[in-house]
Amino acid sequence: MRKVTAAEWLLSLFTTPDRASAVAGDLLEQRGSFWFNTLRTAGALLLKSAVARPFRLLLIILLGYLVHSGVTTNAWVSHITRGHTPLWWLAWRLAVAPATMGYVVARFARGSEVAACLGVAVIEWSLFGVGIGHSHMAAAYFALPPAVLAWFLFHFTAPGFVLICAGAWTRKRRYAH
Repeated sequence: MRKVTAAEWLLSLFTTPDRASAVAGDLLEQRGSFWFNTLRTAGALLLKSAVARPFRLLLIILLGYLVHSGVTTNAWVSHITRGHTPLWWLAWRLAVAPATMGYVVARFARGSEVAACLGVAVIEWSLFGVGIGHSHMAAAYFALPPAVLAWFLFHFTAPGFVLICAGAWTRKRRYAH
């Protein structure tokens, strides 16, 4: 029964908890791989929440990304000009700014919280990938020692995961009451 509870939790990120419980029960009775069907259903629910109001969701995603990148850039400028410690900057970049932005984006995207936060994270990851791919320094990134490259990739991907988790937390909190 643990897998049903985990599936209910996953599905409740995209639908109401009551409906998630019913869908998880139905998936348990179906033939085939339970987890494959659960992930497929979660993907369909994510797509459904994104398509329900596409222009509103796109606007929230774009504004969320612009505000998130502006806040992060402002913190970087403050870090350079005021000489803040690197630990302060890392805490801000990796945890505080993305968690706050995930909460704010999720509050505006009622019903599509995870889809909106995922959209902001995908834009951030895509622009990072385009920046590396089109940079004249692209080969230099991959000539780095593996530990440095791993830190570099973590530094640019972790905020997106924190943002998505904050959006999921906001959604869970909204439906907990």
